Amino acid sequence: MIAFSNGHHRPENSWLFTSTSDLQWLTVQVGLRAIMSDVRHMLKESSWATVYTKDAHEFRGTFRASFDEDILGFEDVPPDLKKVFGIEQHSTPKNNAYYATIHTLVPLLTTNRTQKSLTRLMMVVHRFTPDLYQLLRMRDERALLLLAYWLGLMSEVHLWWISNRAQSECFACCRYLDANGDDTIRALLPFPANQCGYQIGMKEEELESVWASRPAYGK
Repeated sequence: MIAFSNGHHRPENSWLFTSTSDLQWLTVQVGLRAIMSDVRHMLKESSWATVYTKDAHEFRGTFRASFDEDILGFEDVPPDLKKVFGIEQHSTPKNNAYYATIHTLVPLLTTNRTQKSLTRLMMVVHRFTPDLYQLLRMRDERALLLLAYWLGLMSEVHLWWISNRAQSECFACCRYLDANGDDTIRALLPFPANQCGYQIGMKEEELESVWASRPAYGK
């Protein structure tokens, strides 16, 4: 939580524009599942009990099938995403670094906002593989696009430790991909751009004013 939170984080401070490729704020989130399994017996005494109990109940319900990568079929992935991420009939997490994340992300893109619980949103980053993290550090455009989509969804979460960081990093990803991505990547930018307030094709001198006028979900 503390690693992710940064109420004053700005797009220009993103790891994307540094030489360090420091993703600790992101990689540490993967440990949440292990921590939760260790402290589950104490959850009922925690202030988070209502949040996680409600999420777990919903996740075990009718929506669970949508988040099962063995159930989500090849035909369920939109054609434009198949093309960009090279998803084919025989694709698996072993031969495609984007596969596991795509299969968790796709259902969220077609789910009503009221059904996007924090548990479901965090499931996406839990499916980030070591190969995908390596691609992110290399500024791989497709990996960054996946990150931008997830951050765009996270931007809707009204929690103090999520909203600003998610919007800021999403804005940074959109800025980077707008400047460096090819036409196929740029064609998929409208969703994350709309989520964080980025305006595709804007000039460098417009960045400050556009960021300042973004939709502030966390306020």
